[in-house]
Parts: sequence; C-alpha cells; structure tokens
Amino acid sequence: ISKWLELLAVGWLLDRLLTVILVAIPIIFQQELRRGLEKLGKTKFFLAQEAKEIDFIRSEIISACFEMSQKRIGCLVVFRGEVYLKEYIDTCVDLYSRISKELLLSIFSHESPLHDGAVIVDQNRIVAAGCILPHSFKEYGHKFGTRHKAALGLSETTDAKIFVVSEQRGTVSYVHNGNIEEDITQERAQNILTEIFAPKKFFSRINLKKRKAEPKNV
Repeated sequence: ISKWLELLAVGWLLDRLLTVILVAIPIIFQQELRRGLEKLGKTKFFLAQEAKEIDFIRSEIISACFEMSQKRIGCLVVFRGEVYLKEYIDTCVDLYSRISKELLLSIFSHESPLHDGAVIVDQNRIVAAGCILPHSFKEYGHKFGTRHKAALGLSETTDAKIFVVSEQRGTVSYVHNGNIEEDITQERAQNILTEIFAPKKFFSRINLKKRKAEPKNV
C-alpha cells in the first residue's frame, strides 16, 4: 500500500521493520520453537521411522558380527557414549557412512587395509574405520588377544560400548566399563544394541502400553 501511495519513507521503515521481526522472532521465542520442534520429532510418524531405522541397524550389525565369528574374521566395533572419541577418530580414516552388513564385512575383510583397526559408530553412522585404540594397563595374561585388550583399554577410560569378534575362537564378546562379557548370543547382542540405539522414551511408551494391555490377575 505504501508503494502504491508512493509513501517512500513509510515503505522504507516497513521494509526494515520486517527484516528485524524475522530475525527477532527466532531469538525471542527460541525456547518455544525448540519445544515445538521436539514435540514434532516425537510424533508417532517420526518415532515409527526412527524405530524402523534402529531395527535395520541392529539387524545389520548382528548379522555382520556373527557371520564374521563363523568365518573366524576378527572385528572391533566401538559405539560412542557420552565421551567424544576425537583423539581416536583422528587416527582413523573418515567415513561417515550408513551402517550396513556389507560395509562392515568389507572393512574387516583380510584384504582390506583397515581390518586391523576398529570401527567407531556414532549414533547411526560409521564415522571412522582403521582406528588405533589404547591397550589396557591391567594384566590379563595370554587369555585375550590384541583386539580384546584394545577394547578393554578403551572401556577403562571412556563410556564406549564395544563388540569384539575373536579371530581365534570365533566368539562375539561385549566390553563396557572395563568388563568383558565373553561369547554372547545373538539375543544378548540384540538387547545391548537396543539399549545403545533405542530412544528410551519411545520404548518406555511401548512397554507402558504393553503393561496396560496385559490382563490383570484377579
């Protein structure tokens, strides 16, 4: 209207005011906007998509690890916790790739130049491969090999959770907080990966619904 009436000063002021408003609104209402986006991300559609992605990732990792255990291929997969692993990632080859069975098998293949190192997983991505991990300061004798000692060493200084496939014994082990759980089953691996990847609120809602749906004993 100001342009139609040739009110140049009013038009200039309105134009500048619009720019200020567009910048000011996100700053003033950032908390409200953040809460709104969080609620949007927790809708049934997005939660269902996330759960589907988690199921895919979990099945790919389990399938790869237990296939390598059968073929006696050594493997070391690190799942990052709250502690960032930058000093170890810096020693790796950057990937930032979607997790898949084929990718894991190709990385740890004996023909691959990366097979002696570890793979680091951050959320739902393989961020790096061929990583060099610290050995444990504890004395374990000859019971564990290089991969297991490296996994124990990392778990003693960080909150990372680690899967190790033994090349000699063909077993899958789980390492966390300086402890090792040897020869885990696929069911146990599935439970561990659910804890690592699953959004807790989503699965707590599912469990709550299941409990409500269960018939009560009279």
